Amino acid sequence: MASGFRFQVSDLRDSTAEAAVRNLPRARVRAGFTMLEMLIVFLIVSILASFAVPLVRRSVEKALMDDAASNLKGIWTAQRLYWLKYGAYAPTLQTLQQEHFFVSQGSTYSTAFIAFSYAVVNTGSNTFAALATPQDSSRWSGKLSIASDGFVTGSILASDGRILQPSGEVCKP
Repeated sequence: MASGFRFQVSDLRDSTAEAAVRNLPRARVRAGFTMLEMLIVFLIVSILASFAVPLVRRSVEKALMDDAASNLKGIWTAQRLYWLKYGAYAPTLQTLQQEHFFVSQGSTYSTAFIAFSYAVVNTGSNTFAALATPQDSSRWSGKLSIASDGFVTGSILASDGRILQPSGEVCKP
């Protein structure tokens, strides 16, 4: 017989051969996620959130601007009703409130984000103006106004340099 290595079936019956076969790696059964998979999912969600948060913040700021413009429109409507009754515009916001043409909790409307202060200025028999001024001067500056013609004008400068203006539909009389 030639020298060399030969494998015979009888070798599998050897106890050391059986032990070697039993110790071969087998396919693992996984029962959950690995740490790497969790980190990748967390990274993807974080990237998506970094895009979404500024958009939501801008939408909230825009809604607050539209709310202030809407409140100015309410003052404009109250002034028109006052003019129809008395033939002149009310000199102050408190006058409109006392006559029950405009109902509010004082001259400041507060939200969770910003408060606007409202005032009636420059009144006469045929003209008036009302202002909405943001109270949180660290975030916003500027004013919105409405005159007797019913158009909302003005803008607010945000702390990051963006100029915010109310929506077009809110600005029309």
